[in-house]
Amino acid sequence: MGCPFCDRKSLEKDLIAETKNFVVVPTLGQIVEGYSLIIPKKHVLCYGLLSEKMIDEYLELKEKVDKAVTSAYQKPMYFEHGIVGQTVPHAHIHCVPTDRDLLPALMLRNYSIKANRKINSEKDLKQVLHDFGPYYFYECSGVKMAFDVNSHEGPMRSALANALGTPELADWQSFNRRADEKSMKNTIEKLKEFF
Repeated sequence: MGCPFCDRKSLEKDLIAETKNFVVVPTLGQIVEGYSLIIPKKHVLCYGLLSEKMIDEYLELKEKVDKAVTSAYQKPMYFEHGIVGQTVPHAHIHCVPTDRDLLPALMLRNYSIKANRKINSEKDLKQVLHDFGPYYFYECSGVKMAFDVNSHEGPMRSALANALGTPELADWQSFNRRADEKSMKNTIEKLKEFF
């Protein structure tokens, strides 16, 4: 079976924005409306494997996505399971409109975190991948962190759903499809107008 993030026809029907090398789409399993993914078109496993030129393009797009999500919903947080716990083994950064800071929960529950490091930019993920191997990336309120992990469980969706008091929404595959499709449609309509 092919990669769903490499399937252009599948992504085009839900497209919010697109650049030469990236697409923005609403995620399946809308824990909150506005929850989107920024996905490179090139099949790579994590953002730490992208070239500096592609990261520059991503950062430009992310700035626009951030403004759109903030205007339509609220300031978002971001995360990536850098080759850890991905149900789709293709790089994608989650953009979630929420003011919930997951850092305390991540540190408290430990989630097999061996070490963490504050980073300045997603450009640092290449070095993080070199130093840590599989990593988690997390950004909230301008603070960017990378975590060295020794587990293949992706805790971010679970930590997010728990923080919002909706733990039953952690598994995107068991969502109520009708409600999810409505939330995805609303996300597309609200965010597309900014691009």
